[in-house]
Amino acid sequence: MLHAELALLETSVARYEDMTATVGGASVPPGAIERITHAAQLSLGGELRFGYRLIPTLAVGVGPLIRWRAAGIYVPLGTTPDGFDDEISVDLAATVRVGLDVRLRRRWVFGASVGATQAVPLDGPAYQALEAYGQLAYFWYPLI
Repeated sequence: MLHAELALLETSVARYEDMTATVGGASVPPGAIERITHAAQLSLGGELRFGYRLIPTLAVGVGPLIRWRAAGIYVPLGTTPDGFDDEISVDLAATVRVGLDVRLRRRWVFGASVGATQAVPLDGPAYQALEAYGQLAYFWYPLI
């Protein structure tokens, strides 16, 4: 089965301890810097589904991943250090996922899966993610 997905995500706050930084061109003592990332990923690919009532699944997809890294905050002063402004990058990402769906009725399916995404950075730092998904899906079967 072919599929297209749009995933929106937000990471938890990343905290980097004992960072040296400058604020307004002046050096500040080492301190923590915090940053959060938001992303949108469009994935086009295929999914193999095995079974009718209990349905093991295997899905793969590739597509663009757009990341917005919010401005970093130098925690001791509550301000953005030099070089930690908002950044937007575009990557090429590949995702693989395995899961198990359960058919509730003829057209309704509930499922859960785990997966991993690896991005090839085009203009930003590397990106890898481990993901967990849950879904409630309605299937429509065209008349053939």
